[in-house]
Amino acid sequence: MAIPVITEFVRKGTVRIIVYVYDDDEALVDATAVIVSVVNPSGTAVVDEQAMNKTATGTYEYFLVTTTAYRGRLPD
Repeated sequence: MAIPVITEFVRKGTVRIIVYVYDDDEALVDATAVIVSVVNPSGTAVVDEQAMNKTATGTYEYFLVTTTAYRGRLPD
């Protein structure tokens, strides 16, 4: 199941995206795959279904280095 997350960030910065995966008992568990996609305000994918790095059981991260192509807040 894809869970869209809309956020905003300052351009020319590094954004750390962290995902936690829990089971029904609220315990951290490993997922089959955790991927990230990032779309800029004009609708162009700048990251398309990239695998996130596992840092611990049920914890994944991805670092996105922004450029001047990112402006303001992503649409709701």
